[in-house]
Amino acid sequence: GFGDILVRGVAEMVLNAEEKTRVAALLESVTCGKLVESQNPITIPADASIEAACEILASNGILSALVDSPDGNGYAGVFSYRSLLHYFLKQYPAGEGAPPSLASFDLRSALMKATPDVKASDFCRERNRDFHLVRPEQPLKDAVALFGTGIHRCSVVGSDNTVHGVLSQSLALRFLAVHLNEVKEVVSKPISSFETLGAKAAIVIEDRRNVIEGMELMHKYKLSSIAVVDGAGKLSGNLSLSDIKYIFRTRSYQMLWYTVLSFVKLLREKMSLEQNAGMDTFPFFDITRDKSLSLAIQKIVATRVHHLWLVDSSGKPTGVISITDVMRCLTQF
Repeated sequence: GFGDILVRGVAEMVLNAEEKTRVAALLESVTCGKLVESQNPITIPADASIEAACEILASNGILSALVDSPDGNGYAGVFSYRSLLHYFLKQYPAGEGAPPSLASFDLRSALMKATPDVKASDFCRERNRDFHLVRPEQPLKDAVALFGTGIHRCSVVGSDNTVHGVLSQSLALRFLAVHLNEVKEVVSKPISSFETLGAKAAIVIEDRRNVIEGMELMHKYKLSSIAVVDGAGKLSGNLSLSDIKYIFRTRSYQMLWYTVLSFVKLLREKMSLEQNAGMDTFPFFDITRDKSLSLAIQKIVATRVHHLWLVDSSGKPTGVISITDVMRCLTQF
């Protein structure tokens, strides 16, 4: 489309022919299969209920999984936490307040009530969810080209329909982060030199609002992350779809009605204790336009997020950089 031509034009003004060749060579140096070889792929049976599909995601600590096709030939689509969010908000709209008894609140019965007869494969058909496959022997370059269009993950599936794993934007970026030195001419440029980086406005939520209101914003705008701001509009944190995983994995459903401030603080403290024993600092999610693309990539990888918030000198978010944006900058071959 015309928008794509504009995006390509901007990127081409930034990367010269030699830089493009270096990036392409790096992304052709590894296959999709190689990057997922240590994974233990999980699939969801076609006849699984929505409740059972959610349980499979939660118990395996994953955000999405392929759903088997009812006829046993290939796959019907992908079931993800975004799917769960769709049903949950149908049952408990954000504006209606918490269920009367949070202590006995049970997501299982809530989901059974919302989706009594819906199977995982029906859900894929209803929602017409696209899912994207790459072959194990395809170079990473092919997957990165998909990621540059906004696709967050693709399944690595052999010609015999065996699932090798899921290749995500994050996994591709982690590979890139390890090899930054090989494309240093590109990634040492400041963010401001890539006009498409940070061009999108940040969607924000005030930290005094409830977590479920943040989820509704993510659902409404089809986002995986929103910026959290304090009363003065300054960036104070980040709320993402991945954070929801914690709520459902630990069955701490009452947290949906916590303020965003309380929830983010609690979650970061828990992460700090589990992953960074002895550290008293939390990950931060902001960057300014004068910093390099290399630093942006390293921050995204280190903080395990999908977005960085661009802030002005007063700390207010002015835009957002997603992994999709980074991939798009690197795929103008």
